[in-house]
Amino acid sequence: MADDYLVKPFTHHELLWKVRVHVRLANAQRQLMVANERLELHAMDLERLVAERTGQLTATQDMAVFALAELADSRDPETGEHLHRIRYYAQAIAEELGSHGPYKDLIDERFLKDLYRSSPLHDIGKVAVPDCILQKPARLTPDEFETMKKHVVVGALTLERAGGFVGQGTFMDMAADIARYHHERFDGTGYCAGLRGDEIPLAARIVTLVDVYDALTSRRVYKPAFELEYAKELILRGVGTQFDPVIVEAFLRRFEDFQKFKEGSVANRRFQEFRDELTLSASSEQAVQPMAPCGPC
Repeated sequence: MADDYLVKPFTHHELLWKVRVHVRLANAQRQLMVANERLELHAMDLERLVAERTGQLTATQDMAVFALAELADSRDPETGEHLHRIRYYAQAIAEELGSHGPYKDLIDERFLKDLYRSSPLHDIGKVAVPDCILQKPARLTPDEFETMKKHVVVGALTLERAGGFVGQGTFMDMAADIARYHHERFDGTGYCAGLRGDEIPLAARIVTLVDVYDALTSRRVYKPAFELEYAKELILRGVGTQFDPVIVEAFLRRFEDFQKFKEGSVANRRFQEFRDELTLSASSEQAVQPMAPCGPC
């Protein structure tokens, strides 16, 4: 199909004028194409720069959050790599739950990333617990235990206030839920809210189990580190009472990974890979009764 035409008869000047117009039009089209290509390249550079800056900001936030969690955790000299293990264990169980089962639709990439960032903050409220209680090598008195229990509220309120500076919908919302509810029990006999079953946020139910497991398999001022198989047996005793049965099933399916990670022969590489993608409890004090004969901390 022709772009233009001349009606006969036409003069030499008319033909020349038409040619010049179309030459100028062709030049303008070429210039527009070059300009569009430059704009696309510039947009790609901007996107790359924004992605880099966002990644750097996320990494800085993660570093600050983890440093804060480690600062609180450092008051217990025997927790060692506790936060790293909690993060790995929680991630492994969440990935397993997200692959199949009744919680599959609740766990997406956002959930996994938020859990990765928030799980180390579960005990941030322990900054308010006196050392004489936190490091006591014997069973806590009833009054001391009441003081210990307050760390879940202190931690949740602290994280909620921090989250208020960045708005709702961030990982700080999950972090506050985990801090407040990771000592709830599936049968409703935990503290401090007495929630039961699905009333307890899923992330908190996950951290409840992994926090207890890590407490069992680590040395504490009141107990030695238990063998991994024995710790698994104690977890199984808490199915349906302390722990969500579905989460226990996921724990059992990934138990070999837990063993390897604990023994130091594994998954540090897998753990690092997920962290790179981001850039992008009952806990030690509340183990199942037979597990913590010397007290809840």
